[in-house]
Amino acid sequence: MKKFLSYFVVGVLILTLAGGSAFSAESNSSNASKYSHGNYFPIASPLDVIKELRDQIAKLPDNAFIDVKKTKHSKSHLDKKLEDIIKKLKDGNYESARKYLSENFKKDMEKSIVLQEHALLLAKIDTILVSIEHACETTVKISSGKVAGLSLEPDCWTWVGIPYAKPPVGKLRWKAPREPKPWKGIRFSTFDLSRSIQNEQTLYWSPTGQVIGSEDCLYLNVCRPKTKEKNLPVYFWIHGGGNVTGGAEDFFFAQFLAQKYNVVVVVVEYRLGAMGWLTHPALTSNGTVEDKSGNFGTLDIIKALKWVQGNIRQFGGNPKNVTVAGQSAGGTNVLSLMVSPLAKDLFHKAVVESSGLVNISVEKGVEKTNNIIDKLLVADNTCADLESAAAHRKIMTNKEIEAYLRSKSAVEITKAYPTSAEPIIDGNVITDTVASAFESGNYNKVPIIIGSNEDEYKPFLPLMIADFPTYTGHKWSDIQSVLGVNGKSMTLEEVMPADSQDRQFFELLAKYPSMNWKATMVDSLAGSLKKHQDDVYCYYFKWKGKGAKVPFDFLVGAGHSFELPFFFGWDKDLWNISYTEENEKGRIALQDAIMSYVSSFASTGNPNKGNSSLPNWEKWSNIPNEPKSIIFDADLNESKISMMNEEFKKEDIMMEVNNLTEWQKNVIFNIIWF
Repeated sequence: MKKFLSYFVVGVLILTLAGGSAFSAESNSSNASKYSHGNYFPIASPLDVIKELRDQIAKLPDNAFIDVKKTKHSKSHLDKKLEDIIKKLKDGNYESARKYLSENFKKDMEKSIVLQEHALLLAKIDTILVSIEHACETTVKISSGKVAGLSLEPDCWTWVGIPYAKPPVGKLRWKAPREPKPWKGIRFSTFDLSRSIQNEQTLYWSPTGQVIGSEDCLYLNVCRPKTKEKNLPVYFWIHGGGNVTGGAEDFFFAQFLAQKYNVVVVVVEYRLGAMGWLTHPALTSNGTVEDKSGNFGTLDIIKALKWVQGNIRQFGGNPKNVTVAGQSAGGTNVLSLMVSPLAKDLFHKAVVESSGLVNISVEKGVEKTNNIIDKLLVADNTCADLESAAAHRKIMTNKEIEAYLRSKSAVEITKAYPTSAEPIIDGNVITDTVASAFESGNYNKVPIIIGSNEDEYKPFLPLMIADFPTYTGHKWSDIQSVLGVNGKSMTLEEVMPADSQDRQFFELLAKYPSMNWKATMVDSLAGSLKKHQDDVYCYYFKWKGKGAKVPFDFLVGAGHSFELPFFFGWDKDLWNISYTEENEKGRIALQDAIMSYVSSFASTGNPNKGNSSLPNWEKWSNIPNEPKSIIFDADLNESKISMMNEEFKKEDIMMEVNNLTEWQKNVIFNIIWF
């Protein structure tokens, strides 16, 4: 048993060092297209495409110019003309810029550059002209200035990188978000804006050891159908990742959701980790009550919702019909909004997918901050070890601690931060635990969809206990080789033979913690909510990927985050391994059904509205043996949707666990998170 626990601790340490969370659903790669239906990445803004043209011309060799002796002059001349076009664009003079590019610049380019080079340069000019047209069609005026969008196929407009608050840097680090600085001229959509600073993870949730992102991260994206329709419902998405990883760019391809739901989608970037949730007496010497709360990430999301209230009409959205939705830690943040008095009346419905964190006390938050300070003191060689660092910290004044923390770079602080960031019960932004607030009825009451997946824990087991040996001498981390996600190839029989106890043990480790997830984070909350409101809808996602070319159904199944493509309309799972031609018919039928339910809910607060061909999604009932959750599943050919009357209760699950062998029981208790 001790040997197993040592492997378990190593697995948790690996996750800690990565800054990755057991709740992280997203890759931190900038390649958002991994979730797309093919090549739907939009044409960039005219400024970005002009930059590409400038670089293209700058790299041309001397013999690409008709007068070789005037190469430098010709490049400078063309570059100056492109700079003039940029100025026209920034001033909103689209027609003047278009005419200057297609006539004046094009003529000068053809006169100075040899014919053989024209094709590529003319193609780039055509792209700029299309991009200018898109910018002209999508320019809208918001409270801070004018913004121009992009065309996102099929048939959507998108605006990327809109600031909803000042960059939280310098003196604004660990402060509530402030109003963004207004700008003159046109602000064009850009892909250069970084996600919040974080420890990087691979697509398969493994740490890379690198820190990516920036403190300057308070931006949001908007996506809507390419129609003239106004007063559309708003779907406000909060990404997951343990509140320490992930970003809005992972959900860039929201056009399928926007089209299917016929909504305006808003995807928000917010502060993560120590930049988003950090409390300590040393940081509360001045500022507003919100500045002293420690809940900066929560306040960012509230600020973005206020932005929606003031600006979403300009994009065709209805500020009086806003659904806040999130998955994993994003779902936790939705629950935090429901219990925050500051978020009252900013949203009207909620969707919570696999919420995986709970709010913590100020005391617990201070303890976490002290641990970070200790790690920093060791990292910069002020102290030799954590024990001496703790002793050193205890004699530091609050003024010294504040100066010390503010002297550290965001990278240094991020490396020292643990695996998840929980909202803090500060008494102002968040006044209670979610469970207590729901039980008492002291929360923002809105129609809600809340659910979890049958195999939540399965994707984490190869990471949590990576070095634990199997009976064949392999390691649990080799499960990733069976799935083919780490560049290696093994069979399940090699790692976990059918006649070994490994498979039974794997199922046990996934089963009970996953059941407890539903009991604690869905059923218990639903029971409390139902005491104060009627419109509570629960789901249980059970599609396991049967028909995949690898044993996905056994090793991952309905794992954490794998419901996301069914809600967003993607044609790939998160790891691109379970969707096959064999399971396509049933899978798409299930995806269409889920999206129909949620789109109706986002519009009306009732998932059954207009869905008479689908099974009726019953509201949660607190009466025993009456409807509780809708089951989302499919076989190879059709969706399998039905209501279940069973309620999962933590005490019943723990009773079953207590009947296991001593070492099985201890291991399960060690990996249950809440």
